[in-house]
Amino acid sequence: MSDSEALAVEQFPVEYRETMIIAYPVIAQMSRNEFYFASSRARDEAFARVLAAKNLRRTHEMFLEDLMKDVERRTRDE
Repeated sequence: MSDSEALAVEQFPVEYRETMIIAYPVIAQMSRNEFYFASSRARDEAFARVLAAKNLRRTHEMFLEDLMKDVERRTRDE
């Protein structure tokens, strides 16, 4: 994935989004307490801020690569 390719919130499972928001509350600009009471839209906006953090880009890319490999493996095994 090149730097010019934008990562989108929708590319990631909800569980990953939630984990990253809780792990990076300063970047997400959402505390754990706010997270539990936030709407889906507010959580997506918080994850978008985490997604935009350049120092975490490779982490997100690696997650997507592993996710695609897992999907391919499952498809092949069926």
